[in-house]
Amino acid sequence: MNLVDKISQLHRAKTKFYQLGDVKEFLKENANSPDASLHAGWFADPHDKQRKILSEEYDMIEHYRKMFRNSDELDKLSDLNQQLRDTYKKYRKQIQNTKRMINKALHSHEVNIMQRDHVRYKTEVVTQELLDQRKDNVSPEFVELVQSVIQRNTDWRFAGCVLNPVDDQYVKAMIACEPLYIVTNNDVSIGRIKSNLSEFFVNQRLRLYNSLEGLPQHLGLTICVNQFEYIPLDEQSDILKQTYEHTMPGGLMLLTYNDCDQRTSLEHTLEGLRFYCTRDLLIGKAWSIGWNVVKSETTNNGMWTYVVLQKPGELYSMKTSAPLVENIRFGLRR
Repeated sequence: MNLVDKISQLHRAKTKFYQLGDVKEFLKENANSPDASLHAGWFADPHDKQRKILSEEYDMIEHYRKMFRNSDELDKLSDLNQQLRDTYKKYRKQIQNTKRMINKALHSHEVNIMQRDHVRYKTEVVTQELLDQRKDNVSPEFVELVQSVIQRNTDWRFAGCVLNPVDDQYVKAMIACEPLYIVTNNDVSIGRIKSNLSEFFVNQRLRLYNSLEGLPQHLGLTICVNQFEYIPLDEQSDILKQTYEHTMPGGLMLLTYNDCDQRTSLEHTLEGLRFYCTRDLLIGKAWSIGWNVVKSETTNNGMWTYVVLQKPGELYSMKTSAPLVENIRFGLRR
């Protein structure tokens, strides 16, 4: 069995065992997980229901046993009920042990892969040709899907931000935002973006920054497309944290990432084309920073995945119209 098969089977096993056992115990252990609200819907699980039935039947047996002078049959029934509950308790405990065993086996593989990713990231030379190739590899269906999600969430009352775009492909979907920030050090990308936008928009509403750190803290929507697929988890965490700090309450972040729960994405990772990540790893990190998950979708047989995150709160703006003012460049790139 090759490594792809091993990790894929471990992912499937983790999913299959996810809801087994004591649901209340599971909820308690995962109260801080990014899917806690989803887990709360599992209380009606048959395991919990069966345990409740056994307990109620035991109380009933004990109640009526007092009515009989010769209660041998009821005694046997009570003993069997107790044995069933004891066995079921052991069964639930063993399920939890099995979950931990699966997670441990999966984690050992993940650590090895992520260590190799980190070394590769530090030594990899990213050329413009490579950036263009990565962009061209994205399926047209996924590009259209992401653009439609962006357009549904842009609003002229709030600032928008695009992180490290290769060209204007996703920038054009953000032109309703006022202002629109572009964060990049790539002069080729900046030239492509400016050449495909009107002079008015470039001069009046476009803002260019070298890094996230200098941005104003009033972003309504930030997008980061086809970036997380090629950086390790610690770099992803930095971007998530900095973006969160510059986002208004209620603001959104749309990003794409490499979900190695999907076999296709895992294969590309082990071939050295992408960097390892899973939904649990990414969303868990986002949740720990403060983000909530609004929506997530996977397309092209698991090849491409996006997620929309939201900062808690409600977006609010006092704008009543988009201003037509001179672009004052303060701390911006020209």
